Amino acid sequence: MKQQAGFTLIELVVVIVILGILAATAVPKFIDLSGDADAAATESTAGSLSSAAAMNFGACALNGFNVTAKCKAAVKCSDFAVLVDPNPLTASPAKYTFTNPNDTADPTNNGESFVCTLQSTHSAGSQASFTAIYTNAATP
Repeated sequence: MKQQAGFTLIELVVVIVILGILAATAVPKFIDLSGDADAAATESTAGSLSSAAAMNFGACALNGFNVTAKCKAAVKCSDFAVLVDPNPLTASPAKYTFTNPNDTADPTNNGESFVCTLQSTHSAGSQASFTAIYTNAATP
């Protein structure tokens, strides 16, 4: 008579218990990745807005602060959203809002910088700030 080889029931139970313990320690590390992703996306969008503000100011300075396709008036926080594509305020559904009171800027001279705060509408609600540059372009 031939002997059968295989795992005993106890060996299988031990392996399942060990896998359960490993899963219980690993799962919490991966559950809240959406909050980290939201924070990274908000920081990235704020960086894009800051870069767009600098490029817009440079284009306006070269054109004598006249409105052109490359020079837009940007005097308050929400004005900077049109400088990037897609517009972070009009995406459907809206992904961001500005949390500045009254959405007003303190500076009144071209080239002065001020800080705007971007708020994510995601459940994590992350925030990021960016430096905006006051650009009061006029239609020639």
